[in-house]
Amino acid sequence: MIRPDINSVRNFWENNPLFQGESINPVGTDDYFRNHSKLYIKDCFGGKLDKHLFPSTISDGDVLDLGCGPGFWVEQFDKYKPNSIFAIDLTEKALELTKKRCQYLGIDLKKKNITIKKGNAENLEFEDNSFDHVNCQGVVHHTPNTKLA
Repeated sequence: MIRPDINSVRNFWENNPLFQGESINPVGTDDYFRNHSKLYIKDCFGGKLDKHLFPSTISDGDVLDLGCGPGFWVEQFDKYKPNSIFAIDLTEKALELTKKRCQYLGIDLKKKNITIKKGNAENLEFEDNSFDHVNCQGVVHHTPNTKLA
């Protein structure tokens, strides 16, 4: 079996952003984000996000959303008023979509202390214990070196 390298993974997701194939709406439009949230919550969470998904450490804490994709979790964490959110992804496309989602929702990145930047789960620049909560949904199994991630 040939294992992909990090560049292959990056190229795949750069050209195939999450939910692109499932959406009837063009990627990055308001309808795309609205339908992504609706479908994700319905299919993955039975129609409602359980409050237990959001530990108390999120409120007034620092949150890392590792592999932010199109920004679904940034939207959700923002509702709990964290001190800061760091949304990190391997691809420019995901970062672009997260910014567009925040713009669509009227989330002011500077006012809310949300940082959206490129990063690799296998090689993060943060010190241990930098965050009160780390969210990493659907990332590790796509990472060539899961031990590093």
